[in-house]
Amino acid sequence: MRQEAWDALPEFTGADWLRAGLGHTCIECQELAYLKFGARIIDGQPICGECLKEQGEMKEAEHA
Repeated sequence: MRQEAWDALPEFTGADWLRAGLGHTCIECQELAYLKFGARIIDGQPICGECLKEQGEMKEAEHA
């Protein structure tokens, strides 16, 4: 899907894809990530909702 806003960019990233409402590969698990399904952009990289959930569970376990 063409995004006219990308025409001026020298390159576009996974974060740009998510911001455009499209999916992109999660940097953690390589599955498709979508903002509407819980993905987030962290440090400019797409991370899917499942990985964020797992990371949250790991952080909770570390603090228990």
